[in-house]
Amino acid sequence: MFPSRGRLVVWALLLSAVCVTAPNVARAQAEIEPNNDVPSATVIPTDGTVFSNTFGIASDFDYFRFDATLGMMYTITTSNLAGVNTAMDLIDADGFTMLDFNADAVPGFPESEIVYIAAATATYYFVVYEESFTLTGGYDLSVTASVPPPGEIEPKTITSAPTPSPPTARCSPTRSISPAIPTISASTPRPG
Repeated sequence: MFPSRGRLVVWALLLSAVCVTAPNVARAQAEIEPNNDVPSATVIPTDGTVFSNTFGIASDFDYFRFDATLGMMYTITTSNLAGVNTAMDLIDADGFTMLDFNADAVPGFPESEIVYIAAATATYYFVVYEESFTLTGGYDLSVTASVPPPGEIEPKTITSAPTPSPPTARCSPTRSISPAIPTISASTPRPG
C-alpha cells in the first residue's frame, strides 16, 4: 500500500507545481453588490479577468466601470450563461451617454459582446442586464484591452436612452424603451 500512497503524493506535488508555475491565468472573481447604477459601478480590470455575476432578480442591472486609454480597443464579453440571455450598454465617461449596445454577440446565441476603441483616456461604464427582464441566473464577464488592428475606425456614437429600464414594450430597433403609462383626467369615467 505504501508505494501507491507515495506515488499519489508525487503526482499531487507535480500537479501543484504545474498549477503554481502556470502563466497568468485569470481566476474568476465575484461582482460587488450593490452595483445597480453608475455611482456604485464595480471596477473591472482590462486584463481579461473573469467575473462571475448573478441576476438575483429579473430586473437586476449590473453596472461596471473600467479605465481606458485613447486608441486602445476594449472587448467586453459575457459567457457561461446560466439560464439567462444577456444584453449590455456601453456608457461614456459622463455616466449618461450610450456609446454602444449588444444583445447577441452572434445571432441566435444569448451571449453579448461589445468591441470599442476608446475615443478618450477616461473611465467608461457599462451595464449588463437580462434582455427579457424575466429570467434570473448567472453569467461570466470579462474586459480585455488590446491594440486595434491597423485601419480600424473610431466607434460609432448612438444617441438614445442612456440606461435601460424594464420595458412594457419595445418601440423601435434603436432599443428605445418607453413604458405605456395610461393618462387619467378628471373627465375619465370610472369603472363601475
